[in-house]
Amino acid sequence: MIPNIPQIRGRLIYFLQKWKEINSEALILQGVQAIWKSKQSKQRLESMITQQPFTGSQIETTRMESIINQELEAGVIEEIKLNQAKWINRCFLIGNPDGSFRKIVNCRKLNEELVSQHIKMENIQELQDLLTKDCYSTLIDITQAFHHISVVGELKQYLSFQFKQKTYQYIVMPFGISLAPRTFHKILRPMIVNIRCKWNVRILSYVDDIIIIGKDKEVLEKKTYEISNYMSTLGWVISEKKSRITAMQEFEFLGWNFNSLNQQMRITEEKKNKLIKHISKTIHTIRQQEMVTVRQLARLRRKLNFLRAVTPQASFYLMEISKVINQEIKQIWMGSKQDNTLDNPERIGMVERESVKESGNWNKAEMNMSSNLKETTAVYLSLKKFNNQILQNRVKGVLINTDSSKTSYNINRRRSATSLANATQMIIALAENNQYKIIAKHIPGKTNTEADSLSRLSRCGDYALKQEILDNFMKEMNKQITIDAFANRKNRKTQRFYSINKDVYAEARDGLDQSWEGELPLVHPPIMLLGRCFNKINRGNLNTVVVCPIWKAQYWFPLLLEITIQQKDLGMCEDILEIGGKMLARGLKLQPGKLGIFLVKGKISILMLKSSHRPVLLDIETLLLSKHPFNAYYIF
Repeated sequence: MIPNIPQIRGRLIYFLQKWKEINSEALILQGVQAIWKSKQSKQRLESMITQQPFTGSQIETTRMESIINQELEAGVIEEIKLNQAKWINRCFLIGNPDGSFRKIVNCRKLNEELVSQHIKMENIQELQDLLTKDCYSTLIDITQAFHHISVVGELKQYLSFQFKQKTYQYIVMPFGISLAPRTFHKILRPMIVNIRCKWNVRILSYVDDIIIIGKDKEVLEKKTYEISNYMSTLGWVISEKKSRITAMQEFEFLGWNFNSLNQQMRITEEKKNKLIKHISKTIHTIRQQEMVTVRQLARLRRKLNFLRAVTPQASFYLMEISKVINQEIKQIWMGSKQDNTLDNPERIGMVERESVKESGNWNKAEMNMSSNLKETTAVYLSLKKFNNQILQNRVKGVLINTDSSKTSYNINRRRSATSLANATQMIIALAENNQYKIIAKHIPGKTNTEADSLSRLSRCGDYALKQEILDNFMKEMNKQITIDAFANRKNRKTQRFYSINKDVYAEARDGLDQSWEGELPLVHPPIMLLGRCFNKINRGNLNTVVVCPIWKAQYWFPLLLEITIQQKDLGMCEDILEIGGKMLARGLKLQPGKLGIFLVKGKISILMLKSSHRPVLLDIETLLLSKHPFNAYYIF
């Protein structure tokens, strides 16, 4: 260990020279600082300041004293005089699964006066985009990650707490303050970008949990060791206990168990048991006609939101819970209720289901249903009618063609507006209970009669790469593009194209859902679809020309480099892209930075499954075995 450098406390500032090498020294010097909502924020807090003595059992008091002594010794906190504190936060203990205790500082009131800043963090969906069959992973964990960052300026005086008639304040960034996640993310981001570029690895970070993915076990372990050492040179203290340098194909991350061999993800037993316990407790409380507050129900919703990654019907349950919460809050706000309690177990958890007939003409009441509801109900009736045939033939995936853009959109995203929730959930439940997957597809091209205004592709803008630039690259490659996968009739680069919105000249709608086999497509998609496009290319072993920003910080960029045969830096987006009429009319701007063009080829073949009757060729992505929220779910 380097002399005179703290073990954890604000360590990063002692390694400023290393941060200068990645142009991030300013972030370290800034640390975490107060960003007040208004000029009156400080005054409001100081006018409400009261002493907050610790209250707890004798055992808790002893544990708290031990924790505070450890923090004093580590330089995380310091003792101050009472009159130096401008705000005092309440502190308490919570138990950990291993029987130990953790100190929590309740900064809720302080957070109300600080600016709430949006942060876009990498998540499970992006991890799914990066995972491939038989891949390996390693993990790096930072010890007390937030404590590496110093508190700068007046914020210290508002991070005070009390214990045994003494007052303390944090001098490093604590957990609980709303500014902490974004500050930490901003500091970590340049390092992650540098790692992606220097080691060419697929790496994701969720706060202080870092996962690295690779195809070769030995190469990945070597790179992980080097990355861990590199992080140490920046001042981070790596937890050897929680980190995993050994590359594995079965691993746990963010409460999920992943298996790249059989391509499953499953909720961990610990997480599952906690969720079941919480749900059971809530149901029991309601059935006993005891009080359930809106806050408790909101906490349940937050916990259930975790399951959306693998539970197709989760969105419907959460929608109904949110509806109840919003109604209660509105009634309380309007003064029409005396308390914010719930006493009806039928009001939460499940969307009410209505019985619909299997076949026949619409009755008088059904004739008054909206066209979207009729379309959705018709899909359910059709699926129900052919359900026995689907089961007898052991079909694993069903493609639903519908001329209703809203119906296909709702089925694929497993969500809908309240008016369509009952019918949509019945479709999802029927497929899920019988263990086959459904994919809805909007009727393409010339047979389409309704614009898909809700399509994910409608948000991409109508800019396009200049034709001469594309032609020059293709001439260098001695290749010929056969179809433009994401275009409209005005910005298409080939005669054949897949449309974004309604277009009678298009071969089909939604290029991501079309087969690219036997084609050399031009793929210039909306930025939010890049990860899914690269996953599709990789799985299908496809040859493709990709146009996308050179954003090395993005999680999908290492995956792009892995499948790239040849690439070219085209220059700044503003110089090589042409803005379309719709973008001009709406005052929209082009993406920042440079644009690149890549000739790529996927490296993973699709999977051949066999039933007892006949071979069924299915993409791995179309497999779904989730009959229960806690069962396995095929993801890659």
